[in-house]
Amino acid sequence: MNKGTIAMLTHLYRGGAISNLNILELFGYANCSREICRKIEQPFGLTLTRKTIKKKSRWGEFFWAYEYSLKKEDKQKVIELLKKIVK
Repeated sequence: MNKGTIAMLTHLYRGGAISNLNILELFGYANCSREICRKIEQPFGLTLTRKTIKKKSRWGEFFWAYEYSLKKEDKQKVIELLKKIVK
């Protein structure tokens, strides 16, 4: 497991959300949906909550984005994954 995946799991466990708006700055990835599927959902069997958010650009135009967060029932699974890494 690489450092980016560990950072994403930790961020989600702490209650953070990941979207196209913050994934590049926080983790260095550009395509949020691809990285969520490839690094979090498929390898670990997690399904993140997808919330559609509406934001306004600096020019006043609205756009839509997905915000991904960890489901409460998967928190224990993430704790176990992170414990394996720390050992």
